[in-house]
Amino acid sequence: MTSITIIGGGVAGLSLGIGLRRRGVPVTLHEAGDYPRHRVCGEFLNGLDDATIRELGIGPIFESAVENRSMAWFIHDQLAYQADLPEPARGLSRFVMDHALAQRFRELGGTLQTQSRSEPGQEAVWCTGRLPDKASPWLGMKCHLPDFALTADLEMHLGTQAYVGLSRIEDGKVNLCGLFKRQQTSPTSSRVERLLDQLRRHGLSELARRVQSSGMDETSFKSVAGFTMGTQPIPSQRVALGDHQHMICPFTGNGMTMALQSAAIASPLLSQVAQGDLTWSAMHQTLSRDLIAAHRSRVQRALWVQPFLFQGRRRRLLEFALRHRILPFQTLWHALR
Repeated sequence: MTSITIIGGGVAGLSLGIGLRRRGVPVTLHEAGDYPRHRVCGEFLNGLDDATIRELGIGPIFESAVENRSMAWFIHDQLAYQADLPEPARGLSRFVMDHALAQRFRELGGTLQTQSRSEPGQEAVWCTGRLPDKASPWLGMKCHLPDFALTADLEMHLGTQAYVGLSRIEDGKVNLCGLFKRQQTSPTSSRVERLLDQLRRHGLSELARRVQSSGMDETSFKSVAGFTMGTQPIPSQRVALGDHQHMICPFTGNGMTMALQSAAIASPLLSQVAQGDLTWSAMHQTLSRDLIAAHRSRVQRALWVQPFLFQGRRRRLLEFALRHRILPFQTLWHALR
């Protein structure tokens, strides 16, 4: 049986490796970092179905996840809208999730090479995340808050050219993850101050006060810049999963879910390649078609919705809909899944 090479050990790469090992396929996975580690991520899994979890055999990994059932939207620190989520969404940190996936992959006999930047030939699956874009105006930041009092299980804060999501994760912690239009920031001596400075500069001073008074786990702080959302400009011959193919706007809570779903779609096809029943080229063609069918429409819908979260006429329309409770939230929720 032919071995499959995976480049990138995030959610997509590790879950694909697990799915393949469950089918008896030899797998070597190259990961540039190590585990456990923190990543910039909403850590909020919206729409993750039981069928995907069963296909990948990763049910025990979610035993420590919490169920988020309610939400509250704030506009410049003023509560504008509260509701129950149409369906519960899982909350689980990448620190826990990636480490557990890596352990499971190794338990199943997968070869995991950390601190490895090996770039094999074309016949590899790329799961290395978003492609860098130096011209991008986006800045992402995340941090864990060990003692933060939430108004609802999920809080969404709309600032000036920014939005921030806070949601419950394991062990009573709250994950804060924000997307900001980059501005020149003041020199600061700590990563905590960098986050607080961004919140204040984008009109979220009350949220900054709440965060500061509750305290932050500074070791969990991460930031990332230079990325573009939507379909990624990968070479046509490259097989890619997760954010390396489609990067959905983070407010949807669909990023990790899409990575897991992509792995569940790819696993049986790559198994056929390993067994000699399908050529790499035919697999690539089928997988590309199936991933587009599964993800592209919701990625495009999310790109259409995202401008409503920022300043301008569309933002004012969203504020009106939220305050007067005429936002078709159920319809939007399902359209973005």
